[in-house]
Amino acid sequence: MPLRILLLLWLILSSGHADWLVFHDGRELRGIDLKLTRDGFWFTLEDGRRVLFSEEEVRGLRPAPGDETVEFRGEQVSLEHKIETLQAEAKKRAKELRRHLDRWGRAFGKDKLSSREQEARDAILALDAAEQAALFRETLRDASSKKVRSLCVQQLAAHESPETIHELARSLVVDSSGSTRELCLDTLEGFEDQLEPARTLVNYLDDEDDKNRIRAAAGLAHFPNPGAVPAMIQTLRMVWSGFGQTYFQMTKEQAYLADYDVQAQSFGNSAVEIADPVIGVLRSGISLESKVQRVEAYVRVEALRRVTGQNFGLDQEAWEGWYRSQQAEGE
Repeated sequence: MPLRILLLLWLILSSGHADWLVFHDGRELRGIDLKLTRDGFWFTLEDGRRVLFSEEEVRGLRPAPGDETVEFRGEQVSLEHKIETLQAEAKKRAKELRRHLDRWGRAFGKDKLSSREQEARDAILALDAAEQAALFRETLRDASSKKVRSLCVQQLAAHESPETIHELARSLVVDSSGSTRELCLDTLEGFEDQLEPARTLVNYLDDEDDKNRIRAAAGLAHFPNPGAVPAMIQTLRMVWSGFGQTYFQMTKEQAYLADYDVQAQSFGNSAVEIADPVIGVLRSGISLESKVQRVEAYVRVEALRRVTGQNFGLDQEAWEGWYRSQQAEGE
């Protein structure tokens, strides 16, 4: 019987009990609350961490005796009790660290920190590098304060990793603050890996928000990656030219430009004005011409030009033909 079926049966029969997860490499890890998902097996380890393991890693599950106890702070307790205690303490500590980071972050840009702000900063910097980076990434994603997010970006400059690059590239597109997005760009440009940002940016090329599409395309011009070319060409079909005007094609409710603030976006030695729109709503089935759509077309083509060295404008068939020829030559 396949391992997935066997484990499903075991999960039904042993919900809530402590177990040993057995791996093909000989490891055995004790924990509770094994959950089978499409991504693999989630398992809560003895130290309270929730970890994902792939199906390929796992050989099986060995049940622990129902009355088994573990030593915890000088006492014999059930594994469930130990894990619940550790998780409650970890949750409390996480809230305290977040309060410290919020206090430090709200002082971003100040010439001198108060004693409480210094204490908050020192509490964060006392963490090991991995914990710092994880805290900065999480806070960058969900903090409401622009200053706190900007501090996180600034601190993440010392923590280059694929996870950090992903969060900075995401914020480069979706953050509501222009100054924070600019700081993300500066930080990403300072990293050694200049190809990784594109892996995140391409996901926004077909976003429903025109601001996100434009920022993603502009970001790809800053971080050219040949691996992004297929997605860049494929999403060109959403923009087309006709009668001297450029449109963005959407068949459901979409935003339109009610007003805009123009910002300069550089591409090496050239520049283009990009509008940060004030948004209204346009009902499904109508395409609205505006300066934002014209800018989007320009930015997308410029990004493709910088990545490929070619310029076929908005002619998607020409881009696709060129790409097929490049693939044929590479075979």
